[in-house]
This record gives sequence, structure tokens and C-alpha cells, in this order.
Amino acid sequence: ALICSISLFFVVILCGCSNSKQTVSENNGTAFVAKDIDPTQLGKAQKSSTPASSSAQNSALTQAKDALAKDPKDVKARIKAAIILDTQGDASAAEDMLRDGLKLGIKNAELYHTVGMFYMKHHVKTASIEALFAETQLEPKNALAHSKLAEALGYMGKSDESMIEYKRAIELDPKLPDPYLGMAYLYNTPENHNKAIEYIKKYIATSPNKGPGYGLLSRVYLNMHQYDEAIKAGENAVKEKSDEPNL
Repeated sequence: ALICSISLFFVVILCGCSNSKQTVSENNGTAFVAKDIDPTQLGKAQKSSTPASSSAQNSALTQAKDALAKDPKDVKARIKAAIILDTQGDASAAEDMLRDGLKLGIKNAELYHTVGMFYMKHHVKTASIEALFAETQLEPKNALAHSKLAEALGYMGKSDESMIEYKRAIELDPKLPDPYLGMAYLYNTPENHNKAIEYIKKYIATSPNKGPGYGLLSRVYLNMHQYDEAIKAGENAVKEKSDEPNL
């Protein structure tokens, strides 16, 4: 089987299994991003070293909770509230907010996506995989869902399964950059460096954020002992303002 039974995911989430709660790490102030949330709205929180809170953020949280009081199955309000809570450093409350939605029997791809990204952020790997797998079952032609599932599988060391999902994402949307970078990471081995470079070039050609591609390209060339090429790629990464800390 590709992953554990999806029923285990619902047992863990709905019953509040202690393994899940204990594994969720203390929030470091970064925000997980669901598909319907503009990442630029969370830019400051993503770069902060401490949990962020503001009057505007608290107001938005209050509005989301008010919306949920009127309609507990309001998925967008639930996702928004969970993201704000996690951004403010209350990962436990964010997790409860998401779990409560599942307790209501909500079967929604955006909710599964958010649960998957939340647990990926907090290193609860199995739950992350199962939530993202559930998303792909509801939206089998969603390239981003397959790409994120591939990423989660890669974190678990399931390289073959991860590669299958990345390739599926590329088939569904050849213009989506992330699967190319994911494939490049998987191919960054001594016997496959040339394949890694091919995928990196595809990522650079499709992504507006080319820094991570050049950063990985520099690393691959370094592994190949092609130091001049590694320097050029590293310089390009710096020009792109890559956040790669090792550059």
C-alpha cells in the first residue's frame, strides 16, 4: 500500500490520540499556508523569530470565530482561524480547530490540505501524508495536492512513492514548479546528478522564485566537484535573494 490506511488518520485526528498531541512541536512563529490564503499576508509572521500577534490579526480571528459560531462547517473561516492561531504560537488550539472540523464530518479538500500542511510543519509525518492523500482522493487532478503529498512522502524517506506523486503532479500541470525541484532533490545522488540538473533547469524555467533552484544547482555541482559551475550557480542564487542559509 502507498501509505497506511486513511482510517488511521481519522482515528488520530478525531480521537485526539496522544501521539499526535505530543509530537506537535512548539510553534516557531512561522505560518503554514492553505490554498485559499494569500501567503503575502503572512510574510512578517514567516520571517519572525517569535510568535506574532497584532490587533488586526486578533480582529480577523474574532471574525472567523464569529463566522464559525453561525456556521461550524464554514471551511474558510475554520482554516483562517487555525492559521492565525498557529501564527500566534498556539499550535494546540490550531490543531483543535482543524480536528473539530473533521469531527463535524467535513470532507473538504482545502481542509485536508491545511491539516496536511499543519502536520508537515510540525513534523507529524504520518498524519501529514494521510491528510494529503485524502486530498488527492477528493481532487485526483489537483497537481498541487500530489506535489505536497510527494513532499511529505519524501520526508518519510519513501523516495519511490514520492517520485510517483511528483511525476503525477507534472503530468497534471507541467507549469507547476515545485515538482521539478522535488524530483531534483530525489535525484541528487552520485549516479543521478545529471538528472537532478535537468529537473533543476526545468524548475528555474517555470518558477518566479528561482533562488532555491540555483541554490540546489550549486550544491549538485559542488557534489560533482565542478567548482566553477557551483560558484556561478551560487552567485545566481544570491542575486535571486535566495533564503538558502548555506549559500
